[in-house]
Amino acid sequence: VTIDYLIYRLTWFSQASIDYFGIKALVLGVGVWGGGGVMGFPNEATSHSGIFDLLLVGGIIYLLLFLFIFIKSQYYFYKHINYNLNKFFFVCNIIFFANMIFISGSYFHPAISIIFWLSLPYYFYQKDINKIQS
Repeated sequence: VTIDYLIYRLTWFSQASIDYFGIKALVLGVGVWGGGGVMGFPNEATSHSGIFDLLLVGGIIYLLLFLFIFIKSQYYFYKHINYNLNKFFFVCNIIFFANMIFISGSYFHPAISIIFWLSLPYYFYQKDINKIQS
């Protein structure tokens, strides 16, 4: 196994998805069809990457919004790492994000993404509590 083979293997499905949907899909997305089999369309191309799924489903704005929310919540959890569940959510969200790089549909699959989705209301609740206490 060579580095070239690994790079090829990690990028082939994403490139095939771009070839299938066209380069315009990266700007505005193609809707649920961008998720392929994950969204119940087994005959559509799939990127085999949760991050690329977001790009194909909703375009660059959709991906940037996800990254903004993810990074903002992770920064808060890291900044307050020793408070309540912050360490748990911080580590679990890193695992979730690493999973998204290689596994298609991670963002949409409840069994994989439940901790991430639970961390968001917790994050907003913690921010509100900090504002009240300040």
